[in-house]
Amino acid sequence: MGVEEVSQPVMPESLVKFLGGSRVAGVEFGWVEADAVPEPYHGLLVHHGDMTSRLVEYHEEAIVLEILQAGQVEGEYLREVVLRGAGSKNAVEYGVIEVLLVNFLPSMQAAILEGGQPLGGILVETGTVFGSSPLGYFRVKTDVMGDIFSASPDGAVLFGRYNQLLGEDGACLARIIEILPGVPES
Repeated sequence: MGVEEVSQPVMPESLVKFLGGSRVAGVEFGWVEADAVPEPYHGLLVHHGDMTSRLVEYHEEAIVLEILQAGQVEGEYLREVVLRGAGSKNAVEYGVIEVLLVNFLPSMQAAILEGGQPLGGILVETGTVFGSSPLGYFRVKTDVMGDIFSASPDGAVLFGRYNQLLGEDGACLARIIEILPGVPES
């Protein structure tokens, strides 16, 4: 692709271990600078807002959560998910998320564990002040997500990011690997 790769950001052991049992186990992420992420991926991934709201706006429909697998390890809740358009049922994101439950009120912990909606939706709905702090961007081969996304329009690669959500006090709320399907330019 002619894009210079950058080094992989450090991920916590719990997330690395969970990734090892996910659909992206053993997948080679080609880490790249934010500037190397092409449109329309750039507009969807390179920002400091929440992904759920960005996807709602881009796809012009509500987003629903499909949990592929989930587990808890010492106050950390990990899940592998697909976000889908509520009406179209199209997959609009694949993700693996590590939620640091200790940084949430008990009522929010319950909503997160219930799995009824994406974390971003819960945070926005409850008025929680937070921001995204992307730690890296990457590309992966399209065939990695063949059972989740339909064929990519560009036929070669998909793009994603490794992101963390930070609370108003700077505490890490979650770390997320997010991969988007092939998307036509708008």
